[in-house]
Amino acid sequence: MARAAEGEPVDPSEALAGQLEFLLTGAGSAPASQMTAIICGDVAERRGVGNYWRAVQVSRERFPVAGPLAGNITPCEFWDRPAEAPTVLDNDVPALLVAATGDPRTVYASAEDMREQWPSSRLLTMDGARQHGLYGEYGNACIDERVNDYLRTGRLPAHDPTCEA
Repeated sequence: MARAAEGEPVDPSEALAGQLEFLLTGAGSAPASQMTAIICGDVAERRGVGNYWRAVQVSRERFPVAGPLAGNITPCEFWDRPAEAPTVLDNDVPALLVAATGDPRTVYASAEDMREQWPSSRLLTMDGARQHGLYGEYGNACIDERVNDYLRTGRLPAHDPTCEA
């Protein structure tokens, strides 16, 4: 991406080409459509094209290659406002949380905050991965085996385990 930003011709990897196709055309959007419904139903979106234009300009300064994609208009602009306030979880939930330290979509600190709010839970960390989907997607045996153990037995690990990328 850095070479492309400098104007150098590059051939994207198959994975990057697929991601770019999805971002630019919506190809293969069934999973993203589900996520869009959740996101648009949870929080009211800023309104008006001018708001998006300003967000694009700010993101262009900080992240010149791909920032404008993230700050651009979303389908939520065209959805009705959420019908109810977001659900607030104010109880301790014994869940296995799985997060990567370099997740580009969900900041790792948010996973740590959730872990703190749910003391009965455990946080399975993938250290050094710059990946959003881990279980069953990233291809790390440590993550997959620990999640499979939890799903098979329903038992959480005794501590917060870490797997290396």
